[in-house]
Amino acid sequence: MADTINTEAISGGLKAVKIIRCLVRDLFELLSDGTNFNSSSLSNSENGCISSLNAVGGGNAVAESKEDQFVSNLQTIIASLNSRIRELESSCTLLAHSSSQISLNLGNSALLGQDPAFERSLIYSSMITSYRWCDKMLEYATHANTILSQNSLKRSHFNSLTNATLAMNRSQFGQPVIYRRKTMGHNYSAPQVDTLCHLFQRHFPDMTLEIVRPFGANAVLKITLERVLKAVIVLRGFIIEWIMVKAYHEEFEVENKYNHIDIWSESRYEVFRKVTNHANAAMLHFYSPLHPDLAVRSFFQWLHSYSSLFSKPCRKCECRLQDNLPPTWRDVRNLEAYHELCRP
Repeated sequence: MADTINTEAISGGLKAVKIIRCLVRDLFELLSDGTNFNSSSLSNSENGCISSLNAVGGGNAVAESKEDQFVSNLQTIIASLNSRIRELESSCTLLAHSSSQISLNLGNSALLGQDPAFERSLIYSSMITSYRWCDKMLEYATHANTILSQNSLKRSHFNSLTNATLAMNRSQFGQPVIYRRKTMGHNYSAPQVDTLCHLFQRHFPDMTLEIVRPFGANAVLKITLERVLKAVIVLRGFIIEWIMVKAYHEEFEVENKYNHIDIWSESRYEVFRKVTNHANAAMLHFYSPLHPDLAVRSFFQWLHSYSSLFSKPCRKCECRLQDNLPPTWRDVRNLEAYHELCRP
């Protein structure tokens, strides 16, 4: 059987909306005119609006000051607005229908809503809400899995798109066994890391490298690139774990009795914060557990391209500034400079 529509509630709601619009207009006119407001200009009942301000007598208006009249008119309009809003809420409550909120049928579980206990009468509607939430979460998880399975920026040599790193063997029970080659990029001694860093120092003479080990065996590289920027790179063997870029005149050392190196505080300049974000993305791009030394060398070559951060124009728009920022993005293939909005 079709549900009947409460026409009286619809009519009352529309009438309340019309009156509220007129009262809001009167309120803004009163606030804009101030004490010079004329109460005779208020909306009357002929326009579908009810205003009790017209009942204010002329004798009282003479007796009262302009400020008192303004406050009185303001209070009257606000009181009328509150009453009409309550009428509109009542009309909306009468229009609400329980069957429109529960459009799913979960079989015999609908009988839970017939429990005479008041605290259990909303169990079925809560189940519907939970079911919809779980269904939407499953949909989002499916989309996320599709996107992440195509993402090659992983800290692992295993990629779902390639099976070259997998070796398929058969166990004694005939079941396939998948072996992955272990990552060996972190199993390098400190002298090997120092040798590689000295090689970078000779290859990039305008880049100053300083090796410190405040965290034990893991090396921290303090890099100064000409007079453009400073960077701190945390290494675990030949694997880059973290990078932070700051301006040339900013420091990483914390002035205390321990002389700690602050690797977490960002630069106070937006341009170097963007370079830090691009550097961490490039760190993932160049990551290669099978050839870690080549990955570090490629990353240093990419970082060295920022020596022309403030002098090289954008490859696409050929401008040096965009939104008051230089080209902060470098192509990982040809090291060309691009603005963030111009990059391919």
